[in-house]
Amino acid sequence: MLKKKKKFGATTKILVSTILFILYISFVAFPFLAANQPPNEATSQWAYSAAPLHYALLYFPAFALYVYSICKNILDIQHIRWLIYPIIFIVLFVGAHMLFFVFSMIILWFCILTIPLGLAALIILEVFAIHLDIKNSHKNAENKNKIKKS
Repeated sequence: MLKKKKKFGATTKILVSTILFILYISFVAFPFLAANQPPNEATSQWAYSAAPLHYALLYFPAFALYVYSICKNILDIQHIRWLIYPIIFIVLFVGAHMLFFVFSMIILWFCILTIPLGLAALIILEVFAIHLDIKNSHKNAENKNKIKKS
C-alpha cells in the first residue's frame, strides 16, 4: 500500500496555527476589548449590552479551532519539543484566561493567582519535553548505527 506523502509536518502545522491565533488575538480580540471597555474596578458595565456576546462570538470559535488543531497534531511532533510544547502551553494558558473576559475584567485576580501554578507547570513541561527530545535523539542514533552496520 502506498503512503500519501504529507506536505507539512505536525511541527509546521502547530507553529502556523499558533502564529495565526496570536495574530487574530492581536488584531481582532484585543482591539475589540479596548474599544468596548469591558467592566473593571472602575466601571460596572460594558460599553453596550451585547458586547459580551460579540466578544464571545469573536473569540470562542477561534480558541476552539486552535485547541482542535493542537490536539490533532501534538502527538505527531518528533523534533524540537523543548520549544514547541512551552509555546503551546503559554498560548493556551493566556487564551484560557482570555475566555473569562466575557464575564468581566475583574476576573484578572484569578489570572494573577494562577501564574505560579502556570510557571510550575511550564517548568515541568519543559523538563518533560527535553527528556522526550533526548530519548528520541538516542533512538535515532541507534537506528543510524543499525543501518550503517547492515
